[in-house]
Amino acid sequence: MTNRTRVAVIGVGYLGKIHAKIYAGMENVELVAVLDTDPKAAKRVASEYGCQGLTRTVDLAGKVDAVSIVVPTSLHLEVSRKFLGNGVHTMLEKPVAPSVQESREIVSLARENGAILQIGHLERFNAGVMKLAELSTNPRFIEVHRLGKFVERATDVDVVTDLMIHDIDIVLSLIKSLTGKRYLLSGNKVITDHVDIANARLEFENGSCGQCHSEQGFHEPVQANPGFRRAQLPGAEFCRPAARRGTTRQNCPWRTLPRAHTPGYRGSSPVATECRACRFY
Repeated sequence: MTNRTRVAVIGVGYLGKIHAKIYAGMENVELVAVLDTDPKAAKRVASEYGCQGLTRTVDLAGKVDAVSIVVPTSLHLEVSRKFLGNGVHTMLEKPVAPSVQESREIVSLARENGAILQIGHLERFNAGVMKLAELSTNPRFIEVHRLGKFVERATDVDVVTDLMIHDIDIVLSLIKSLTGKRYLLSGNKVITDHVDIANARLEFENGSCGQCHSEQGFHEPVQANPGFRRAQLPGAEFCRPAARRGTTRQNCPWRTLPRAHTPGYRGSSPVATECRACRFY
């Protein structure tokens, strides 16, 4: 296929390898290279997906149209500057950056250089969240619990920046209010030097509110997101393994969605084998 988008993946840790795998399977994309500060990791992933394995960003100059940046959050600005500053379209893993100031600088770089900047808020495309968006046209209260195992690769930022950021994004996408009224925040350091357990209450001018709770260090990863609206109480658990919640490949909610809405789809059925969308109640 001609006119394929030339892409590179920057950082091939746990998530970076997934980005490389997906790009390698897309017909309209040419995976030019993967890049990592660990030359062995770069070479290993490159050999698996048939591309170059690099260790220096300068070696990509003029060779790519877009990149996925999948490095620790603390390095997002430093790495993004090298690509956005040259007009290279960028998929940046969430969160944007560890601070508002750095986040605004990244956004400004994209605007000033005419580059597309996409933040990897994958949960927006979760089957449960998409269904809730259909059911909850005017939610008054949304409660979100995200309890994750301790993951050492994410210890450069706090639990709000690493985990709760997903749920804040979901709340903002479901509640149709442009302005916030009041934000109440609390948290504690338990395992790392950053906040590991946090609560946030988001109150909006239209009277709606969101209640978010996140932990890292929980014994089993759980995301339970009940969403409430004025007359009914629709909700969805969208991360427990389907088999443990009584959902089969035949009745899984992913089946009702077009294949374009199943990121990482790799099967003959509309239901991806790694599907963890569980049930609606």
